[in-house]
Amino acid sequence: MKQKWQDVYSKNKEKLLIPLIIAALFLAAYVLLIQVTKPESYQAKLFSVSEKTIRSPQTVVDTKKTAEEKRKASEEIEDVYVFNRETAENQVAFMQSIFDYIDEVRTETASAEKKAKKRKQMKIITSAPKKITDASKLASFKSKLVGDHAGNITENVSDATFMNLLNASQADLKAVKDQVITEIEETMESRIRESNLNTKKVQARDDIELSPMPSRYKTTAKSLVTNAIIPNETVDAEQTKARKKEAAENVVPEKILQGQVIVQEGQIIDRETYRQLDLLNLINQKMPIKQYAGYAFLILALFLLLYFYTKKKKISA
Repeated sequence: MKQKWQDVYSKNKEKLLIPLIIAALFLAAYVLLIQVTKPESYQAKLFSVSEKTIRSPQTVVDTKKTAEEKRKASEEIEDVYVFNRETAENQVAFMQSIFDYIDEVRTETASAEKKAKKRKQMKIITSAPKKITDASKLASFKSKLVGDHAGNITENVSDATFMNLLNASQADLKAVKDQVITEIEETMESRIRESNLNTKKVQARDDIELSPMPSRYKTTAKSLVTNAIIPNETVDAEQTKARKKEAAENVVPEKILQGQVIVQEGQIIDRETYRQLDLLNLINQKMPIKQYAGYAFLILALFLLLYFYTKKKKISA
């Protein structure tokens, strides 16, 4: 049997020699290729001590840090406010209408009382003229108030405030009106936001307190001014969103550079370090089976190509 194999080998050694050499060379090439391309991996554990200094084998974008920087850049952008001059004009116009309605009620009351007195003098009625009550005046005044502002002013301003104006003299009423309208106009010429609204109201009340109007009407004037002053700057959502987006887009991506030290020998591997190692695929990294198979297929294809090429050359010779 041994002799038989020796005879077969003697007859075919020239045929088998080249394929065996080629096979050995490519097997060695396969092993070398695997070793060269096998990813570097470390048995690193969270909060363990690094046994060696680990550097980044490549440059990669740190997506998490980049996202954090974009968020910070976006949050640093303040809201864009738009000044609305019409707000001040509307508030002044509404307050003007308040005093106009008060004048109307006062005129109507005086006219009604005058008519009643005249009828008494003409003896159309024998009893004393019925005096118009404060409640009637107040009801008449409130009936004239319409629109969205009406509900707000009647809820936030007391009946006593309105009655103080309804029973005031013409000169006092004019003094209060002029001071209130002027204060609203001057205050709302400046930019008012929710953040400084209370400050503006306090300043307006202080101005009223220092004004020359009769002191018995200052509380009334303060109440009216406080409710008339509102924010005249509103957030422009679209512009704010656009600026925040632009700020985020202008952020330079955070990168881990090739050769950058991730952790020094003897250093504790904290969460951030561990995350970077994981991002770089340096933790327990194994080469996928597909890569092994791909290299094997490549080596086999080259082997077959070279084998048939040498065989064809030999036949031609």
